[in-house]
Formats: sequence, C-alpha cells, structure tokens
Amino acid sequence: MNRKILCSLLVCGFILITSATSYAIDWIYSFDGGLEQAKEQDKPIMIDFYGESCSWCDVLDKKTYTDKEVNSLAEKFICIKIDVYKNRQVTNKYKIQGLPTIVFLNKDAEEIERIIGYRGPSPFVEIMRKVISSCTAPVK
Repeated sequence: MNRKILCSLLVCGFILITSATSYAIDWIYSFDGGLEQAKEQDKPIMIDFYGESCSWCDVLDKKTYTDKEVNSLAEKFICIKIDVYKNRQVTNKYKIQGLPTIVFLNKDAEEIERIIGYRGPSPFVEIMRKVISSCTAPVK
C-alpha cells in the first residue's frame, strides 16, 4: 500500500477515535444553586459527595458517570457535586461517613435513596430509575 495512503488512513482513524462522543454529566458545584434549580425545574436531585484523595470517586467518574445510559438518566436530575473537605456544612447535614456517597433527594430536598461506595453503570442505572419513578406523580 502506498505510504501516503497508509498515513492518511492512520490519521483519519486517529481523528475518529479521539473525536468519539464522550458522555459527561453537567454537574453543579453549588448546593443552594442546585436546590433552587430542582424546585424551578421540578426535578429530583442527585448529590455526589466526593474527595480529592478518593480513588473510588475517580473510578465512579471514569466508569459510571461516562456511561451513555447513566448520562441519559442524569438529565432527569439536578446533579450536584460536593467536595466533602470543602463543604463541611452539607457533608454534616447528610451525615456522610464514607466515599463515594451519592444521595438522591426529591425536589424538596427530602432524601429518597443513598448509595455508599462504588457502583458500576448497570446497578447505578437501576437505582436512578427507582428514584425517578418514586418522584413521578401517578397519572390520574
């Protein structure tokens, strides 16, 4: 095969691989701002309590939060990230004792569900669906 063609194919392949869609949750880093948006948009809340030195928090970010289905369901939530070392008031309010901890609230900030520790995409999706269904008013 001609060297120019081979180089062109390699460059095109590299561009395609690096430009593949990356899924990422649109996090809010303000607890009060997130609560306000939840009320305005009538959405439940997902709070990710994390710490800089938490290796399982990194795995959660890289493996679970980049999953297509997790991202799709995350759009139905107001997603807040709280650094436990920088926001002690919220951390203490929800009695966070281990990391990562994900707390799901209704739009009125009442706790519905809690995940302590890492969960992969599939079990995380199931919990998200459960929370969504518990926050959805039955149709009359």
